[in-house]
Amino acid sequence: MNVPDLFSFQSPVKIDSGWRALENIPLELAGSGARKPLVLCGPQRDGTMETFTAAFADSGTAVVLYEGPPADPDPAVLRELWNLYRDRGCDAIIALGGRATADAAKVLNIAVSGRPEDVERAAGGKSVAGPLRPFFYCPTTPGDGRETSCFARLGKWDFSSQSLMPNLAVIDPRLLREGPSGALGAALVSALATAVEACLAPARNPLSDVYAGVVIRLAAENACAAKKRTLVLAPAANALCLSGVVLSNTARGPASRLAVALSAKAPIREAAAMAVLLPHAAAFLAGKPPRLRSLILALAGADAPPASLGAAGLSKETLPEAARLAACGDGGLSEADGLAILSLAWKGTP
Repeated sequence: MNVPDLFSFQSPVKIDSGWRALENIPLELAGSGARKPLVLCGPQRDGTMETFTAAFADSGTAVVLYEGPPADPDPAVLRELWNLYRDRGCDAIIALGGRATADAAKVLNIAVSGRPEDVERAAGGKSVAGPLRPFFYCPTTPGDGRETSCFARLGKWDFSSQSLMPNLAVIDPRLLREGPSGALGAALVSALATAVEACLAPARNPLSDVYAGVVIRLAAENACAAKKRTLVLAPAANALCLSGVVLSNTARGPASRLAVALSAKAPIREAAAMAVLLPHAAAFLAGKPPRLRSLILALAGADAPPASLGAAGLSKETLPEAARLAACGDGGLSEADGLAILSLAWKGTP
């Protein structure tokens, strides 16, 4: 392995995965110096809440529950949660749910680790004063990978800091449900894109490569299971949790940049654009077309992406503007390279 002269990698995320992994939470809390977590509970069903609370039954750990935080809590809700955390003597946060719940927990952690006013100061990618309070994430759906990343979004505010990453992700199959139709396939395609582009990035990071390799293997295994119409939610959740770590330690690649730009300028969802663009972006980075299209189709299942941007109904005239939006001036994707990838993706699979 060729180790670069300079690279950086950081991950505070520990993963406890497996049957009855929930029962480890009280011990993990004690190891973090915490005794009373505030649990933000997203929409629950099928007894997941009962399963979660039962894990604390014999531990002596007090749990404060807050059910149903809105997807985009406004400052008044954040102030209410801050008061609840302070008044009940909480010293940690657990997000039980999916992306929206995890984002709310991350932003709340900024507030309870300081003052509610710190949230607005930290918005827009500004530094977050750390360290923050212990933060655990318990998915009830496999998620989309950003739950364990250093990123969060709350309404109009975007946050980016390694301090926002959870200290622990607890993946217990008893909690996991499939979620909306097509959501898991789209999330795994996005995780696959993050991992493939990390492995092919010009500035290679050997530790990110290790994590990305596991994500790719788990995605491939999930694709094989999908062909047999069997659900393997725990491996998928592990792949997505690891992809959040990869995302936090690598620059965004051309497929993700172009997908975001396209979805902003054309009538196509970011996930669908990503699925079409990834084989072409990977071919651009690797110098030859990797065998990704069949894997993407298997992951997507019944929600298979179009064969090309043209087949998706996109006008070729939208491509130059998307390439301009996706271009970055930091030695990454150039406007010309972005347009070349978009043009290939508009025509179809190489």
